This record gives sequence, structure tokens and C-alpha cells, in this order.
Amino acid sequence: MTKDKEIYHSLNLLKAIAIFFVVFYHNFFAATDLLSSASVWNYLHYFIKTILSICVPIFFFVNGALLFHKKLDIKRHIKKILRIMILTLAWAIITCLLLMLIKQETLSIKDILKKIWTWEIGWTNHLWFLAAIAVIYIFFPLMKSAYDNNKKSFYFFFFAICIFTFGNVFLSMCANVFQSIIKKQYFQGNFNFFNHFNAVRGIYGYALGYFMLGGICFANKEKVTAKRFKLVSLIIPFSMLLLMAYGIMMSRTEDKMFDVVWNGYDSIFTAINVLAVFILSLSYKGGGRIGKAIAAIGNNSLGIYLVHIPLGAFFSPFYKQFFLSQNLIVNALYASVLLLLSLGICLGLKRVPIVKQLFSI
Repeated sequence: MTKDKEIYHSLNLLKAIAIFFVVFYHNFFAATDLLSSASVWNYLHYFIKTILSICVPIFFFVNGALLFHKKLDIKRHIKKILRIMILTLAWAIITCLLLMLIKQETLSIKDILKKIWTWEIGWTNHLWFLAAIAVIYIFFPLMKSAYDNNKKSFYFFFFAICIFTFGNVFLSMCANVFQSIIKKQYFQGNFNFFNHFNAVRGIYGYALGYFMLGGICFANKEKVTAKRFKLVSLIIPFSMLLLMAYGIMMSRTEDKMFDVVWNGYDSIFTAINVLAVFILSLSYKGGGRIGKAIAAIGNNSLGIYLVHIPLGAFFSPFYKQFFLSQNLIVNALYASVLLLLSLGICLGLKRVPIVKQLFSI
């Protein structure tokens, strides 16, 4: 097996991990409310939840790893951007209609349009990922040109993005820790320290950072040695612990549980873990039945992402009634079942000539 095939196996593994974590996050019912019950199990669940923050960042990372090392066809690229936008709108409508039936709510056309335009949580908010991909693709021709012809300019932009996103969030974290120590609060959550000088305010700027990081890491994959595997395996739980500690502090400060997944996407701890998981994935060679299953999940991760929301909305009310629904292992098994059901539906619908267009970009 060639090294190129091996690296693509590792990227498939990353996508499979990412989509499982997405499904698990959206259907995470293990108790994590440390404010009402600071039990050992709640702390454990909250700790485990921190690793789920790498889910969507991995998708941006893998996109960058793949695209930066392909020849850019600008006409095809523009068509792909338009396709993503149309696909996002199509799935927003489909998801709203399906959730209407599942939730037994009647929505007017005006209501549906409002839920689509406002990316309402519980309806269309999960599609923010596709919008972020479209934004990245708009910037990509410039990034690709710099990557191929002017590495200094590329790295300047990459470091600027990292400063305005991960750096800004890290400063906010430090400031929040300081506020907690002095017991005074001057601002809540993340503060934009760069004000109007922040070049990526208003968009998911960290997505660009993960995307570019993917391209950089893919180009330097040969430099990873076996010794580094041992090091990164220790880094992951340490980063999880730091993110957990910050989440606990913020939960107590704001008197509501801090979402370590959604609010962890642009944290330095999640970025470190994405890089660490990528390094560990390089040892994966694929093959066998498990390898085929991972490849199937990785290659259909977009379809699973789109299908699992209405599927989860249908099954979760029944699952929550199960007396072990808050057990972490049972919850992980439930997420696995949802993932496999979503995969099956995706593979089935891909056999339908016109419908299959809804599952690829």
C-alpha cells in the first residue's frame, strides 16, 4: 500500500470520528449539570464531552488537507460554491418539513422562511457548517494562490487568522479566569479584543484557521515520527482537562452550564486536540471489514450529518424514556445506532437518480 493511500485512509478515519462525535454531541443525554448535582459521574460526563469539540473542526481540517494539494479549476470551484449554497437551502427546507411532521407543528411559509433565515436552533442551525464551508471556498482561490506561489503571504494570513480567532478566544479565557479570581465581571463570554481591527468578526473565522492548518499538516505529514505518537496521546487528556476546568469556572460564573463543545470550537485546547488526533490517525492503515465500515462512514459523512438531525428528533423522545438513557455507554451506543441508521438511509437514497444529488458537494 502506498503512503498516499495510507494518508487518505487516515483522513477517512478522521471524518468517521468527526461524524460520530457530531451525532453523539447532538444526542448527548448523559447528565452534565454540575450546578445542580456535582456528582463524580457528572464530572466524568462533562470531561468526556470536551473531546466532542473536535467534531466539526476536523471537517474543516480535512477539507483543507484535501483541497490545498489539488489543482484548482476556478470554474468548477465557483460551481461548487453555488452548489453548496443551493444544497444548504434545499436541506433547510427539507429539514423544516420533516421536523414539522415529527414535532407535529404547523408552520406557514413565512415561519419556514424565518427559521431558515435566522438559522433557528432546533430547526436549521446545524446547517451553519455548510455556510461556513461556502465562505471558506470563497476565500480559497486567494489562499491557494498564496500557498502555491508565495508561502510567506500564506503563513502571514494563517497566523493573522489564528490571532484573531484562537488568540482572541485565549485572551478572553485568560480575562475570564482573572475576573473569576477578583470576583468582578466586566464582560461575559468571549470579548473581541481587536474591536473593528478583527478581520474575521461576524463569520466563523476559526473555520479558516482549521482549514489552513489541514493544508499545512498534510504537507508536513512525513515529519511525524513514532515518538510523537506517544507524546500526543498524553496531550489529548491534558487539553480536555483544561477545557473542562475552564467550562466549570464559566458555568459557576454565569450560573448556567457552559457548552464545552460549541464554545470549545475556537479554543486553543480544541485546536491542539485536532492536531493530536490527526497525528494519531497517521498510524491507521485501513483494511478489513472494520476498515471498509470506516471508509463507508467517512465517505458518507455529509449525508449522515444532514440525515441524523430529523432522525434524532424522531427517536430521541422514545430513547429518553429508557431508564438507562443517561448512562454514558448506553448513550454512546444510541448515537452509534443513529449514525448507522443515517448511513443506511443515505446509502439508500443515493441510489435514487435525482435524490442522490442532495448528498454531495
